[in-house]
Amino acid sequence: MKLDPFILIVTNKRDITVDFVVLEIQKRGLRYFRLNTEDITKYKIRMEDGDPRNLILFSEETCISISQITSAYYRRPAFPLPSLRA
Repeated sequence: MKLDPFILIVTNKRDITVDFVVLEIQKRGLRYFRLNTEDITKYKIRMEDGDPRNLILFSEETCISISQITSAYYRRPAFPLPSLRA
């Protein structure tokens, strides 16, 4: 059984590069879910029967089953931290 593409994008709100990736995904008519790490506390996680294949991420607005995800894109841009070495 072939699943329809469903892309999980994990990033942050300041990542404008992913905004362009999302535009392309939308243009191609693909399903996706953008998870901004700043918002992680808005979600709950449930694992049916203790099986990781049945992991569900949900909030009042959405419900995503890990079994639906066919690919993931992780991008965590950040400014470099200054070195603490002298």
